[in-house]
Amino acid sequence: MGRTILPQRDLALLAENTFLRQQNAAQNERIEEFENRLKKYENAHTPSSKQGSAGQQPQNEESEQDEDNDEAGGDVDAASDSSSGPGRNPGHEGTTRPPPDPDRTVRVGEAYCPDCDRVALAESGETVA
Repeated sequence: MGRTILPQRDLALLAENTFLRQQNAAQNERIEEFENRLKKYENAHTPSSKQGSAGQQPQNEESEQDEDNDEAGGDVDAASDSSSGPGRNPGHEGTTRPPPDPDRTVRVGEAYCPDCDRVALAESGETVA
C-alpha cells in the first residue's frame, strides 16, 4: 500500500511545484513592470509635467526615445533653440517697473527718532524731548 501512495504524492507535489513556479514567474513579471513604471518618479529633478500619469504607457518607440532624451539632458538641437529653457530669450529688451510716487516726505535729522519723537545728542548720548 505504501508503494502506490508515494508515486501519487510525488505527482501531486510535482503539479503543485509547476503551478507555484508559473505563479512566481507571473508575479516577477508584474514586479518588473511596476518597477519600470516607478522609475519615472524616482528622479527628484524630473518636473511633474514630464512624469505623466502612472497608468500611461508609451504609444510607440519614438515616445520612448523622447523620454530617453529628456532624461539624458535633451537633444543636441535644444541648446541652439532660443525658446527652450527658463528665462527670456537672448536679445530680449528688458523692462522694469517704474518707481511709485511717494505718498509723503518726512525730513529727519540724523539723530531723530520718529517712534519716540526725541532727538539724541550725538556727543553725549543724551536724549532731548
